[in-house]
Amino acid sequence: MNFLAHFVLSCNQPLLLVGNFLGDFVKGKQYQNYPSEIAKGILLHRAIDNFTDKHPVWLQSASRLRPFFGRYSPILMDILGDYLLASLWENVMSAIPYSDFVASVYAILREWLVFFPPKAKFTADYMISEDWLMRYRSIEGTQRSLRGMAERLRVSLPFESATDILISYQVEYEQEFLMFWKEIQKFVVHFLKDY
Repeated sequence: MNFLAHFVLSCNQPLLLVGNFLGDFVKGKQYQNYPSEIAKGILLHRAIDNFTDKHPVWLQSASRLRPFFGRYSPILMDILGDYLLASLWENVMSAIPYSDFVASVYAILREWLVFFPPKAKFTADYMISEDWLMRYRSIEGTQRSLRGMAERLRVSLPFESATDILISYQVEYEQEFLMFWKEIQKFVVHFLKDY
């Protein structure tokens, strides 16, 4: 899962959200250096990624990308997952308008930037200034994110063309995402309850 999904799965808990964001930047046992709720968010991030990477529905969705993108397919699927979440927002998160959710995420990240490791601070600053989360609502914005990913990884594959596959199998992707989303939400509830 990518940034948007991790933010949503933080269950409207700001410190959990901060930790969930930091999960990509805090390695090994470094999470122990953070306050308990942020540490819990870091561990939640890892658990979400582990659950997602092994889930048969998610693997089915990613399998359509594999003939074209090989080992990069899971990374691209994570970005397409954020597009699906953003575009299906009213179906899965009807309690809060998308723009309000995005504004609240950016406000939380800004509040905690000073505590972030340098790479996390750079990413959060760039995410906010380039408005990544709003970008995920459109195919064009998602293509831009995919191009940026290819540049960061220094890969010559046309990552943005993953959206062509998404559009060709739009119904299947949406059905699979909604099925997966229900299951990952249950997983997060159990994780937090048992933590």
